[in-house]
Amino acid sequence: MNNTYLIGMMGSGKSQTGKALAELLGCEFCDTDELIEKKHSLSVSEIFASKGEAWFREAESEVLLELSQKMNQVVATGGGIILRSQNVEAMRDTGNVIYLEAAVDVLWEYVRGSTNRPLLGGENPEEQFRNIYESRRPLYEKSCKMKVVFNKENPSEVAKRISEILEK
Repeated sequence: MNNTYLIGMMGSGKSQTGKALAELLGCEFCDTDELIEKKHSLSVSEIFASKGEAWFREAESEVLLELSQKMNQVVATGGGIILRSQNVEAMRDTGNVIYLEAAVDVLWEYVRGSTNRPLLGGENPEEQFRNIYESRRPLYEKSCKMKVVFNKENPSEVAKRISEILEK
């Protein structure tokens, strides 16, 4: 049980924090979205547009299951990984699940204007973002072993805090 899974909303810095954390811990870094894109030769946005969210969620679960069979990794997950209980179980069974939490306004600052967020493609992206945040927040809370709250720190600083927590 020595994987570290980072969960949280889009914009929470899971990928950048994960890279820095993997380096600190001397572990391999994996990003579920990147692995899905590589495996299917499509971007996440292209997958959502051509195959739909349900298809993406299935691909996401498959990639997570493959990753959970390995050890000594830091895994940055997609923001919706916690929508399926089997994903949460796989993460909990094989590692520490860490929720990167920030206020919705801080997160919105990071994602607004982003063109690669398929769930924010409607007429009012900020409202969509806030709705997603409110619906997922309890799931993140329930899914994690520990929570790291940040407010605009850079990913290296957040990674250092996480590594100190994991060492205890």
